[in-house]
Amino acid sequence: MRSKVSRPFIAIAACLMFVAAGYSAEAAQPAPGARGAAPASPAASPAAGKALPAADSQVIFVPAQQLISDASSAPEIAPHVLVKYYVNTPGYGALTVYRNAPAAAELHKGMMDLWYVVKGSGELVTGGSMVNGHETELGEVRAPSLEGGASRHIAPGDFVVIPANVPHWLRSLDGKEIIYLVVKVTE
Repeated sequence: MRSKVSRPFIAIAACLMFVAAGYSAEAAQPAPGARGAAPASPAASPAAGKALPAADSQVIFVPAQQLISDASSAPEIAPHVLVKYYVNTPGYGALTVYRNAPAAAELHKGMMDLWYVVKGSGELVTGGSMVNGHETELGEVRAPSLEGGASRHIAPGDFVVIPANVPHWLRSLDGKEIIYLVVKVTE
């Protein structure tokens, strides 16, 4: 049986794997003068050991340490959930999520989530059924918890693909916080 993996998914997954391979939060340091954009001239990246390209109006560069800083100081969109968007278009988005406690279970109709854990760890439950779920906005369902589903431990460096219409819930945190990068793709 042939998998229904789309080209955008493959491209995004490849980019996230590149990030995982070369830009860990511990190793990456901001390029001199960089705060969310590449410098005007090539600069060495300590993590990758390669030169960065010249600034381009279409390029968004966020060093790993800035992702962590941005996430922990982002606006709170729900209790215990802080979100910083870097890209937010009708077809896809890229954001960091900071959680300092478990929050509501989620389901996104027509939107796939690709997670890359940057810092912290916890228990992620996927699948099952939402307990007292309700639509909070068009295509977004929230519930206090999930019943059933598959439970797995997630930690820095883990990559998770959550297809559209699959309930998911960060049931518990191992420490005080978890930070993860999310790429959202319309299916």
